Amino acid sequence: MRNKVGIAVLFAGALAAMSSMSALADEGTATFYLNAGDAEEVYEEKTFPLGEWVEEPEAPELENKVFGGWYADAECTEKFSFNDRIDGDVELYAAWKNSFVFEAEYVNLDGVPGQGYSGNTSGTGLIMQDKSDAGASNGYYVSCLYYDGAYLSFEITSDRAVDDVTMILSLSAEFDDMIFTGDEYLAVVNGEEYNVEAELTGAYAVTDDGENRKRPFTQHVVANNISLQEGENVIELVTNNDEHMSGATMEAKAPMVYCMYLNTSAELTWEPVLENIQ
Repeated sequence: MRNKVGIAVLFAGALAAMSSMSALADEGTATFYLNAGDAEEVYEEKTFPLGEWVEEPEAPELENKVFGGWYADAECTEKFSFNDRIDGDVELYAAWKNSFVFEAEYVNLDGVPGQGYSGNTSGTGLIMQDKSDAGASNGYYVSCLYYDGAYLSFEITSDRAVDDVTMILSLSAEFDDMIFTGDEYLAVVNGEEYNVEAELTGAYAVTDDGENRKRPFTQHVVANNISLQEGENVIELVTNNDEHMSGATMEAKAPMVYCMYLNTSAELTWEPVLENIQ
């Protein structure tokens, strides 16, 4: 009798072990590598049923970098699709873009004219000091480009040709609300035009404490996959309308510009005119 009991116990244990092994065999492992510096640094591991989908983890974060998705190779040439069913273990690698900030008050403003609310100005007179907590972190921005054809010009050098650039502009409105939906305001990259779409409402609103303040600067994506060439690139922000605003000398609508962000895998440099701010 004891032998029968022992055999039954052994048989049950074997079945449990086989069941456990079967369960393991039915699961795959997705290994997510951070892929920054140390190529073998694991960000996260996830198990999943074979023949099913891999669950995408929360996006990782790195200082001065922008996460660009998960790829099937460390060189980030083959984008991984989380909509595909996977039949085995998989290794995935994070892609990263460098994030560069170009502040408008440091572009070359020599001879650049502008039209403000109560008269004309030019050069460094286009630079305004943020005294109303609008969010220009360094305290300055560029305004007064209120006429058709007015522009700011950024001269930026890239270490190589790329077509993966994301452009983001930090914009606000000074007096009238502004809505840009077409070609009224343009980003021109080496002659290629991109419409800037932005809704800048709540301008010069009265706050709870009764003070008039400019609306906060907000970020607006212009386009993804913009191309830059190796060497020098010229990016212009162009007023492209003649919609008269509230001021007598304001002949077009144009946003206040705090800065331009460019996110790309390339290395970008420029020569800011720091003496613009005395």
